[in-house]
Amino acid sequence: MSKRDLTDKGTISRKYAKKEILKTIIGYLVFYASWMIVTFWLLYFFEEIPHFDWILWILFYAVVIPFIVVLVSVTWYSYRYVKMFSFEVLESDIIIQHGVFNR
Repeated sequence: MSKRDLTDKGTISRKYAKKEILKTIIGYLVFYASWMIVTFWLLYFFEEIPHFDWILWILFYAVVIPFIVVLVSVTWYSYRYVKMFSFEVLESDIIIQHGVFNR
């Protein structure tokens, strides 16, 4: 393989990281919104009226703290992945210099 066969080289766009973060946020919100709906429906079904401060604690401990942890970890990983990934496309091969290619 000579460098004359090189047809393209580059990295992943930073937009990829933003899209991954957005997908994670939407997935997280859908999961926890459905979880909260089921939880409050079960409370209503069993005729348990939760106190307002219980609802705030549930929202804080079960939604906000895990959301912050997931968001920070996904943001760190996505931008780190984009920063580390680089490749070269030759006429016969794809050379990945850094990162993992899984698609």
